Amino acid sequence: MATTSKTLKILHVGKFFPPYYGGIEIFLADLVKAQVRSGHKVLVLVHDHELSFKSKVDSWFGASIIRLPTFGKLIYAPLSPTFGLALKKALRDFRPDVVHFHLPNTSAFWWLLVSKRIPSVIHWHADVVPSKIDRGLYYAYRFYAPFERKMLQSVEKIIVTSPPYRDSSLPLRPFLSKTTIIPLGVDPERLKAEEKIPNFEPPLNFVFSVGRLTYYKGFPYLIKAVDEIKVPLIIVGQGDKKILQNSPQNFYLLSKISPEKLNYLYRRCSIFCLPSVERTEAFGLVLLEAMAFGKPLITTQIPGSGTSWINIAGETGLVVPPAKVKELREAIKLLIKDKNLAQRLGKKALERFQDEFIISKVEKKISEVYHELVSL
Repeated sequence: MATTSKTLKILHVGKFFPPYYGGIEIFLADLVKAQVRSGHKVLVLVHDHELSFKSKVDSWFGASIIRLPTFGKLIYAPLSPTFGLALKKALRDFRPDVVHFHLPNTSAFWWLLVSKRIPSVIHWHADVVPSKIDRGLYYAYRFYAPFERKMLQSVEKIIVTSPPYRDSSLPLRPFLSKTTIIPLGVDPERLKAEEKIPNFEPPLNFVFSVGRLTYYKGFPYLIKAVDEIKVPLIIVGQGDKKILQNSPQNFYLLSKISPEKLNYLYRRCSIFCLPSVERTEAFGLVLLEAMAFGKPLITTQIPGSGTSWINIAGETGLVVPPAKVKELREAIKLLIKDKNLAQRLGKKALERFQDEFIISKVEKKISEVYHELVSL
């Protein structure tokens, strides 16, 4: 095993960065903070999540963040014509020891036009799933796939977030010898919650979920499940509100809330549920956040997804079939009724989080990958 004591210069190439809220972005922010704490020098190259016409530079716990102009989106891909030039400049001026790409991200493909003499890593957060639900994505993937394949060929190492996702990924199949399993992680310091927040009091015994309002999250099934048993449900998320039509009175949608309020809801909820219906849900970082608060989980059994690897059925929570209102309802009823079971599952969830998913442990494993490549 290579030594991890040497200070490295790390260039991350991502899609977005906080305050944009998404699982990949939150993980990248926590990872960068942990890497700086370990003594590394870090530069992050991402798109501006807002419409912009010039680059923005700021700092994140000592790392430099460059947000490049974005002129809109095509399907889910940011349009940033200057990204390639910025990448080339960052390689020349920053002179990184290793380049760490976070995919999916079409702008990462500019790497194919620059020098490959620098060790490089792909963090494979998710396949671009050619969804039958989202037909636009289905057809767009035909153009994306050849570049994706060349990108996978060009790097020395591929980090995959769970064994089920690696084993079920068709794009990764020719490159399994390059892969290593390192789960995502969360910074517990980011999750500190207040005892009480004035003028912000959620209902008792509520079910909680967090995620973008999009087709694969399965929120309509969760809403129907709680409606029939009159259990309060709070969802924090932004996106397509049309998927939440005909919502019951016991449902609350919070589009924009502070981190303090978000953590408070994690702390106060009785159950955390991620009811996704498709393998586009590759991991579910929000599950780790709920586990850090010792909450029992309810997830869905999606073949090839990492969610049922994170949430072990009968140990850290309950697992039900996707898109099944009855099964979701019965799982919620069981955990609401059986407080001892809910407490036992929540305790195991916290223990699993502490063993596997704390960001400092994850950062150490990633650092070992870097040093292995640099020492070659």
